[in-house]
Amino acid sequence: MQAKPIILIIEDINTKTGLASSVINNEYYNVAIANTGKLGLKQSEELHFNLIIVNNNIKDIAGTEIVATLRKTYNQCELP
Repeated sequence: MQAKPIILIIEDINTKTGLASSVINNEYYNVAIANTGKLGLKQSEELHFNLIIVNNNIKDIAGTEIVATLRKTYNQCELP
């Protein structure tokens, strides 16, 4: 049996993460949630995610900074 793809949602508003997780988390996908940009970057170092969804207006780190950091950390082929 093949492992389910993992999606990381970086979002600081719990109602949005709960809704997104309930829609996405099913028999085909697993969902991980980070409620700060710093935690999201840490999780991205620890696990391989197939997709990362980032809110641009996170309180601790702007979404554009998170994406820029991910682009510097991983080569084009590794980026989720």
